[in-house]
Amino acid sequence: VRSYVQQVVVHTDCLKITLKSGTGNQIQILTVLWVKPSTTRKREILGAAKKTSTRPIRSEARSRLLKGIAHGRLWLDQLIAGHVEGINALAARQNVSEKTVRSTLSLVFLAPDIVQATIEGKLPRGLGVTQMTDLPMDWAAQRQQLGIG
Repeated sequence: VRSYVQQVVVHTDCLKITLKSGTGNQIQILTVLWVKPSTTRKREILGAAKKTSTRPIRSEARSRLLKGIAHGRLWLDQLIAGHVEGINALAARQNVSEKTVRSTLSLVFLAPDIVQATIEGKLPRGLGVTQMTDLPMDWAAQRQQLGIG
């Protein structure tokens, strides 16, 4: 290899290899796409199932989810009772965006067993408010999308 390679230059996205020529006046540069390997090592337990985590939901995520469900139910009651004109008025009253109000209201329509699992802290780790908003209305589809049913 040393008799053919004159120089190797390492860039962030490629290697530039300058090859020696037999005649001396012709230079060839070979470019090879390359990315530096990660310094962190990936570790996993061999034979472990990767589908679902057996660890329960984090307490902070559980608390945020329960507060979101409670706020959503309260806000829906206010909308139905006519105490608030609409979503934009509710957003202004709560000092949040309309998107936040819509996402929070979607938590009201979670399947009862998902809400019960949240209360009991039995949801798998990794699930939280972000994964629970904007789910399908069908409860079986909710369970399937979350991977808990």
